[in-house]
Amino acid sequence: MKILLLILAAVLGTFSVHSQQWMSSEGRDFWLAFPPTAHTSRSGRLSIFLSSENTTNVTIAARSRRGVVTTTRRTVNAGEVVEEVFDRSEYELASADFPVGSPGDCEIAVPTSIHITSEADISVYGSVRDNLTSDAWLALPTHVLGLEYRVMSYPSDYVSGYMGMATYYPSQFVIIATEDSTIVDLTLSLSRTRIGLWKNRTIKLNRGESYLVQASVSSSSRHEDLTGTVIRSNKPIGVLGSHLRAQVPLLSSEASRDILIEQLPSVDTWGKRFVVPPLHLPADARQAEKNDVSVIRVLAHYDSTDVSVNGGGYFPLVRAGNIWEMPLQNGRTIVATKPVLVAIVDRSTKRDGNVTFSGDPSLIIIPPIEQYLSKYRTISIEPRPNNQPIYNEHWITVFAPLSTTGIRVDGNAVSALTPFSDSTFGYAHIKVNGGSHFSESPLPATTDSVSGFGILVYGYGPAESYGYTGGMAFSKLYQPTIWLRVVDANAEPGDSVHIAVVVDSVTEQASLDAMQIRQLNGRAAFNSTILVPAGLHFPSWSVQDATHGMVDAGSSFTALNIGDTVAMVHGVVVLGNMVADTVRYDVGHWLNQNQQAVPVTTHVLNGLLTVNGICRENGERLFDPTAPLQHVRTFDVLGREVPKGTHGLLFEINAGTVRPVFR
Repeated sequence: MKILLLILAAVLGTFSVHSQQWMSSEGRDFWLAFPPTAHTSRSGRLSIFLSSENTTNVTIAARSRRGVVTTTRRTVNAGEVVEEVFDRSEYELASADFPVGSPGDCEIAVPTSIHITSEADISVYGSVRDNLTSDAWLALPTHVLGLEYRVMSYPSDYVSGYMGMATYYPSQFVIIATEDSTIVDLTLSLSRTRIGLWKNRTIKLNRGESYLVQASVSSSSRHEDLTGTVIRSNKPIGVLGSHLRAQVPLLSSEASRDILIEQLPSVDTWGKRFVVPPLHLPADARQAEKNDVSVIRVLAHYDSTDVSVNGGGYFPLVRAGNIWEMPLQNGRTIVATKPVLVAIVDRSTKRDGNVTFSGDPSLIIIPPIEQYLSKYRTISIEPRPNNQPIYNEHWITVFAPLSTTGIRVDGNAVSALTPFSDSTFGYAHIKVNGGSHFSESPLPATTDSVSGFGILVYGYGPAESYGYTGGMAFSKLYQPTIWLRVVDANAEPGDSVHIAVVVDSVTEQASLDAMQIRQLNGRAAFNSTILVPAGLHFPSWSVQDATHGMVDAGSSFTALNIGDTVAMVHGVVVLGNMVADTVRYDVGHWLNQNQQAVPVTTHVLNGLLTVNGICRENGERLFDPTAPLQHVRTFDVLGREVPKGTHGLLFEINAGTVRPVFR
C-alpha cells in the first residue's frame, strides 16, 4: 500500500508541474494582430520578439491585408532574442477617420494576422512603435485562449485645434479568430461605435481574420470608453485591449500620448486577490500636479462585486462591467468578492511641453495572486530603428509574500522586498538591460498559501514607454461545476412515471449565482421499449438504435441550488426488451436572463428506470413481448396442412425447419 501511495504521489506531482507549465504564457502556437496608432512619422515599426529557454525552430506565417501569406523560418537560440519586423502598410489595422470619412478597417473581417508556430516552447511579444508613441504586449499561446472576455481599455479623447481642426483618439479593441466559422457575440459598453448604433451585434470570422472596434468620438462625446464590453465566441479567440493614443490621466493640462496594447486573459482565468506594486519612475520624471500619477483600473464581470483596497471597507461595483479607477501612488492590495480584472495604465509625460522627459502611457495587466508562477522567461524589448535604442531605462518589478526568499533575476539574488503598507506582501525593482531575462524562485510555503511570485516588465524613453505582465498561469479559476443527477424511477407496466433531473452538487456557488443562469435546455435519452413519453409528437427516434428515443427536457427558474429539479420526463412504463435500463440526460445550453448561452462545466449522473412486476422470484421474465413468435405448421404425408392435434405420421415446420413426428 505504501508503495502504491508513493507512486501515486509521484504521478500527481509530475502532473501538477506539467499543468503549471502547460497553462503558462509560453507555448508553441500564437496568433497576433497589430492595432492602429496615430502615426507621427513614416518610420512606424511593427515587430514581434521571440525568446526561448532552449534552441528551437520557429515558423512565422504573416498574412497581409491583401490575404497574401509570407512564411519565414527563424532559429531562436537558447536565451537570445529574435526580432521580426513587418511592413506597417500591410499588417497594421487601419484606424477610421474621425468624426466622418473612411471607416478604415473598423468592424469588418480583415485577413491580416501573424501566426507563429514553434518546435519547442517560446515566449512571444508584439510591439507597435512610431516616433513618440509605442507599446508592447505579451502574446498568449492559443491553448490558453478562451470563449469569453471583457475589454480593458481607457477613455477616448478629443482635442480641439487651430481653426476648429480637432484630433480624435478612440478607445479600441481587436479580436483575432483562431478557427474557421467562429461566431462572436458583442455586448458593447457604449450605445454606439465609430461605425454605428446598437450595443449588441454578432459577427462571423474565419481562421486568421482580425476585427477592429473603435469608440465613437466627437466634441459632444469626448471620453467614450469600450472598457467593460463583453465578447463571447463559440471557438477560442484572442482579444487585444487597446487605445489609439491615450493621455493618462485625463487632466485639464495637455500631455503626451501613447498607444495602449495588452492581450487580455479570458474571464475564466480572472482572480480575486491582487497586489499592485508602484512602477519605478523614470530617472527624469516630473509631476505637474497632485493627480499626475499612473492609475489602477479594476473591472467587474459580475453584478454586486465588492472590492477592498489595503484592507479597507468594500467599494461596490454594482453592475457587471463597472470600473473602479484609483491613483497608483503606493503599492496596493486588492481583494474582491468575485473575480475581477486589474490593470495599471502608466502616466503621461510632457505636461510642461518638454518632450525629452522619459515615460508615457502603457497598459499592464496585473496577474492575480492565484495565477503566480515560480519562473518566467521575459524580454525587455529593444527595437532599434537606425540601429539606435529608443529606450534608456528597462525595469523588472517582482512582488511576492515577504516570507519569500530566493528570488533571482538572471542568476542574481533580489534584495529584500519593500513591504506594502498593512500587507504581508512586498516588491522589488530591478534595473536590467534590453534583451532576454530569466527570473525564478523556489516554491515557498507561506502563511498566505501563495506559490511563486508576480512580475512586471516595462521601460522608458523620451516621451515613450512599453509595459506588460511578465507572465502568469491561466488556470480556470472560480468557475462553477454543476453535477446533475437523473433520479432512479420504477413502475409497473401501464403506470405513469415522472423521471426528474436534479442538481446533485455545485462548486463555487457564489460564482454560479453571479452568472444569473435562468434556463436549461437539454434532452433525455431512454429505452423506448419500456418508456412511452407523454406527447408522442415530441420524441425523435435514434437512427443508430431503434430501441432508444430522445425527448426535449429542460426548464426555466429564478435560482439554481442543490436539490432543485431542472428537467422532468413524463411517460408511461410498458413491457419492453429489458427489465431495467439507463435514462441519460444530455445538457444542451445553460442560458442567462438575456437568453445568452453561459459556458458551465456540467457532469451528469445517469439514472435507472426499472419495470416492476414482470419477473418471477428467480429473476426469469414472465413474458417477453419482444421475443420472436413461435409459429408451427403441421402437414401430412401428402403435403396437406392439417389441424394441430391430428394423429398419424406428420411433418412440423417451424421457422424453416422440418421435423417428422408420429402421434
